[in-house]
Amino acid sequence: MQTRLLPLLAGFVAVAAHGLLPAGAQTETAITAPPLPTRTQVIELRTGWNAVWLEVEPLAGKSDDVFKNTPVDIAARYLRPVSSAKFITNPVDTPWNQPGWGVWYAPARKDAFIRSLHLIEGNAAYLIHATRDFQWSVEGAVKFRRLKWTHNTFNLAGFSPDPQNPPTFGRLFASAGGKVGQSVYRLIEGRWAQLAEPAGVTIRSGEAYWIYSSGLPDFQGPLDVRLPGSDAVDFGTTVPQVSIQYVNASGATAPVRLEMMTAGSTASAGLPLHQVIADLSTLTNSAPAVTATMTLPELDSGFARNLRLQVQREEMTAGSQTALLSLTSGGQRVWIPVRAAKPATP
Repeated sequence: MQTRLLPLLAGFVAVAAHGLLPAGAQTETAITAPPLPTRTQVIELRTGWNAVWLEVEPLAGKSDDVFKNTPVDIAARYLRPVSSAKFITNPVDTPWNQPGWGVWYAPARKDAFIRSLHLIEGNAAYLIHATRDFQWSVEGAVKFRRLKWTHNTFNLAGFSPDPQNPPTFGRLFASAGGKVGQSVYRLIEGRWAQLAEPAGVTIRSGEAYWIYSSGLPDFQGPLDVRLPGSDAVDFGTTVPQVSIQYVNASGATAPVRLEMMTAGSTASAGLPLHQVIADLSTLTNSAPAVTATMTLPELDSGFARNLRLQVQREEMTAGSQTALLSLTSGGQRVWIPVRAAKPATP
């Protein structure tokens, strides 16, 4: 059943109030939680400067280890905005000498001693300099993160587009009311260039952009997803069901695609998940297994729906297992890591 977007937060609170996430679940799973599922993100680096949107949290973690045996010799991250347009500067101008930046230099460089970026995190934008063309494969944990926009300034950000139907900036920001994406810069041959007509430009996977925001700090795009937790759907050892709320924030009715993705080693055994579907005409529930690709009912513009997931612990083949889901709509993909564990035997 669809619900209106405006009481979104109230509906989200109601989900928790109905016992889908017991109050003690977080305390328990903090001890027993298995690792998050992993996947490999492939990014094409070109000789010179690249603006990269890194979606995964590298397993290596430390900057020296992440860039080991690669042609990357400089990486910089814009940590927090300070002024509205001050940082739309080109990488060759070394803007990280100003407040708000962290920078890593390869150990072999003479300036390596002044580096300040020691960890590489996921769901973040980086300026990366490569000494040659390189296909960078990054294995990392998938963490759910919502975009947070700083208003009246440029934000260095990226998106996860639908690989089957990547959106344009116009499509992605159609429901922002002109408050996000009025001005967009793309890094072209080492220089930031303002897009004359961003509405018609297709968004690329793994690429970061300077995007201006004058409002809507919680804007997520045409698909807005909320989890009953922070960075993952966590069933812990006792929670039987969890609801994920998703909203069609676009201006048109849109289909939603649910996929069980192929993940890395922590999900190799698979997690038996089932979608709980209520039949209001008979007041009964069905629970089909979540398969590789499932098309969910179309969602009207401005409406929300809950995706109810149930874990079948009796089908689990290990003490703890994970799964990697994605929801796709409006050209936007949202990654959803899932994990569960069996109760410890006496």
